[in-house]
Amino acid sequence: MDITDVGIIGASTRGRELAEALCLSGFNLTLVEVNKPTLERGFKLIEQEMDALIAKWGLTESEKKAALARIKGVTSIKEINRNAQIVFVTVQENLQLNKTIFEELDQVMNPRCILVSHTAILSITDIATATSRPDKVAGIVFLPPVTQVPFAEVVCGLNTSIDTFTTLREFVQVGMNKTPIQITEFPGNVSIRMLVSMINEALCIAMEGTATIEDIDTTMKLGYKMRRGPFELADKIGLDLIAVWMDYLYKEMGAGSAAPYRLISKLVNAGHLGYKTRKGFYKYDEQGKIISLGALNQLKKMELF
Repeated sequence: MDITDVGIIGASTRGRELAEALCLSGFNLTLVEVNKPTLERGFKLIEQEMDALIAKWGLTESEKKAALARIKGVTSIKEINRNAQIVFVTVQENLQLNKTIFEELDQVMNPRCILVSHTAILSITDIATATSRPDKVAGIVFLPPVTQVPFAEVVCGLNTSIDTFTTLREFVQVGMNKTPIQITEFPGNVSIRMLVSMINEALCIAMEGTATIEDIDTTMKLGYKMRRGPFELADKIGLDLIAVWMDYLYKEMGAGSAAPYRLISKLVNAGHLGYKTRKGFYKYDEQGKIISLGALNQLKKMELF
């Protein structure tokens, strides 16, 4: 299948980052977000992130303009390009919400269209039951920042066809210039299970006083060539999403997964979601640069846990 047109449902962080990567890769894109302010904010942030790429990675102004011209924003699934060959769903990690959206897409899109969930924890097989095309339902998980992380997990459900997997593998490898990793669905796949375990253990180390948040991040960056340490990475992804992943994996896997560290929930409940709210494990300025440690460090100094 020759992929030229793609749809994305959801213009929050994951949808926005994926939209940026796809339009820079040359795909025509319809970005759907029922909340108009979120859609407008998504476009604004995509433009800002492209400006950052111009400064850091050599993107030109003309390439930026051409990429932005490939994106069309709409506020209803009914307005999506019905000839798109692939549609991604990047909404909240809620099974019923995902099934509702996939059911509507199944009715709207042409029968050849592949429907892809960006979920890291939900069952592709369960989501596919809401459609009449379970063979054309799969998952692809991209890690942030999508424009720079050079791989993606292609997740097959029980009914995903070989043709669908082959198409998506080629889409990732050739269309997006990333290495596709084949995954048989399991909660958290590979990347999220490893990530959640690392963040949980990093929190344990920090709270027991073995090392500071900053030194733990530095250890992982210098020792294992990570671009971001576990706390910086958690902030970038969003602590609210990390909390959902931790809770879900623990419920699904029980003793096979570490109990979620409840200090994550404490931060989330206080609105400290990480990079997107300018405060999480670290505090950030308007340009997204770290300016200090976050509230968790202050709580530790006050011995409140």
